Amino acid sequence: MKRDFGRRRILSLLHFFLAGALTIAVCLPWAQLPLFGVEIPALALNRAGLAGLLLSFSLTFRALGGEMFRWVVRVALIPAGYFWYTALTSIKTWGMKTIGPLQLKLAGMNSGLAKMGMEPLEIYDAHAWKTLEPTRAWYMMGACLVLAALITIFDRRSTLICSRCSAGGQETDAFCHSCGTAFEPEKTCSHCGGSKSQGDEFCRRCGRRH
Repeated sequence: MKRDFGRRRILSLLHFFLAGALTIAVCLPWAQLPLFGVEIPALALNRAGLAGLLLSFSLTFRALGGEMFRWVVRVALIPAGYFWYTALTSIKTWGMKTIGPLQLKLAGMNSGLAKMGMEPLEIYDAHAWKTLEPTRAWYMMGACLVLAALITIFDRRSTLICSRCSAGGQETDAFCHSCGTAFEPEKTCSHCGGSKSQGDEFCRRCGRRH
């Protein structure tokens, strides 16, 4: 009986990688907000950022071997993808509803400044907000979401490989469905896949208790 430890290790590394990439993407600015004539970095301090962090934590726990987090990751992908896709529209709407009215309140003061030959105070540029473009961090999170969705397709329960006919089986199977050979008790480390000899209390490869 052999387990597909190679696939498990690769998936764990991919989960760790995506968790780190998602965290970086959330911490970087997703847009440059035009305020007072300058561009101010806008962090993902919104629902998309929170959903991204939740997905990042779920990927980390899944990489550590949490079986239930396989489904947590799949569920967390739905709100993370939706809020990521609508994040830029939400930022534009926030600027129009929050900063736009402030610009209207400055109309009287700007009129007085214009009479004195001074430049008006512009805190909201409607055209600049409408043409707001996302940064690379926004695209980075989108790529991470796509990769996470693809990985979940291959993330399934560990399978057993029959030592006689090499057919696959589930962990709960006692006999091979193809040739009827009984699956022998596990003789490898459940953590790293290293060989385990009779009487060993700790793994010779990773040092963990069997």
